Amino acid sequence: MKYIFDTKTRFYRIWSSMNQRAGKNKYYKKIEVCDRWKDFDNFYRDMIDDYDNFCEKHGEKNTTIERVDRNRGYSKENCIWAGWETQANNRKNSRYLTYKNETLSLSEWARKIGISRQNLWKRLNNGWSIERSLKKDGVSMKNNANAILLDEIIRKTLLGHFGTKNRSELLSMLYKLKKL
Repeated sequence: MKYIFDTKTRFYRIWSSMNQRAGKNKYYKKIEVCDRWKDFDNFYRDMIDDYDNFCEKHGEKNTTIERVDRNRGYSKENCIWAGWETQANNRKNSRYLTYKNETLSLSEWARKIGISRQNLWKRLNNGWSIERSLKKDGVSMKNNANAILLDEIIRKTLLGHFGTKNRSELLSMLYKLKKL
């Protein structure tokens, strides 16, 4: 059975882009799309339910196809739906740090402690220890947990995770809380 598809849908564009980039540029030279997924109908059957579920939770604009093992090609066994943040952390040049048995990318650590990724990168490249680098203004992460949580809520509010009805009022209150 052939599926009727609209070439203007995000789902179709993801499939089309995946097929266009595989094996083409320097980053995807050795990455192939499995034979089954060269046919849109098969890709649709394999991935549409998970796509719909991910979109419902995270929004269609934040839904991308992600290869679990970036050294392997596109196939049902190696692909999941992920957000842009996850995509950014799965790049070939991502730098990871392990501290107290927790491994995160530089970007994830920076968000967790409430500083910019560039600031964290500079600290490490200036010879700071991982422990010292992972403190915001000399305050340990544990003591800074409320500020981190507040920054995360502000970030998610700005990204529209909580809707738009009273966004400006919510942001105003969050910024006041942050100053306390």
